[in-house]
Amino acid sequence: MEKGKTMKSLENDIAVELLERSKLYFEYQETQYAAALDRIRKLEEKGLKVFASLSVIVTAFILIVRFTAALLLNQKFAALNMLTCIAGFFYLSLPL
Repeated sequence: MEKGKTMKSLENDIAVELLERSKLYFEYQETQYAAALDRIRKLEEKGLKVFASLSVIVTAFILIVRFTAALLLNQKFAALNMLTCIAGFFYLSLPL
């Protein structure tokens, strides 16, 4: 009878240890998941900012090209218009 009791006690100890390990592993995975989710959210925010900036830049570039084309196609003041456009492009290329 003593041997059966010790076997059950040993099995219970193993089960308790496995349960504790499982809890620790679950908590670890939970923190890892939260950290990964936070990194993904930050990456998503950065991507949104980049695409918004890119959209503004492309829109401004298209407007500049249209304005420049309208000025250059006006042959009355072609030389002055070209100089104005070149000066504008140099001004826009300066670092902020």
